Amino acid sequence: MLLSISFKRASLALIALVIALTIACGGGSGDAEPPEWAIDAIPAPRHLLMRTPFFADQPIPREEFESIDIEPHIYGPEAMEPGQSFQYAIGVFQCCVVMRPVEIPVAWSVGPQEIARIEEETGFLVIDKAAAHGSKISITAIVEGMEEPVTREVTVFSPAQNPLIGRWREDREIVGVKELLFQSDGQYFATWFMLESYVDLGGDYTVSPSTG
Repeated sequence: MLLSISFKRASLALIALVIALTIACGGGSGDAEPPEWAIDAIPAPRHLLMRTPFFADQPIPREEFESIDIEPHIYGPEAMEPGQSFQYAIGVFQCCVVMRPVEIPVAWSVGPQEIARIEEETGFLVIDKAAAHGSKISITAIVEGMEEPVTREVTVFSPAQNPLIGRWREDREIVGVKELLFQSDGQYFATWFMLESYVDLGGDYTVSPSTG
């Protein structure tokens, strides 16, 4: 059963848990070489990546992708800070838990262009340093051979306004929280055992910067 909580009321318990957590491992193209115009951008940390237990760096060839009936997704962070960068990719889920990139030509675009820029050939995205907390950007990927474009929304956030956004895990050898996910839409999910899309606990949270 999903629980709806007020972060203000449960702040002590959640903060104590977050302090005991370390950044969750991830994978993907966050270490990609930036284009010349993005050389000063800061790579987005892996704990901001979308929820996926495993990421396989070995891409799926185009022929294999076109032979299977699997919906593609835009892989990358669902929220980023101003000045951060990430090279987004088209990928598919295999066995429900493994995200694999697809080796296929893609034309990338983003809007509004006043607060974000993306390299059309590679999907390398940079959030403008002046982008405001709570701003929304829309990424569009036109995949060669597909009739409909693939889209993804990304939220711009400031850690001063919400320091919890991202995926975290408890650093314990035996039993611990394998993933504590705070999304930019005000939802949280806690998982003790990563199994496909299963979560143990979820609900709503709020953050009050003035009270911590």
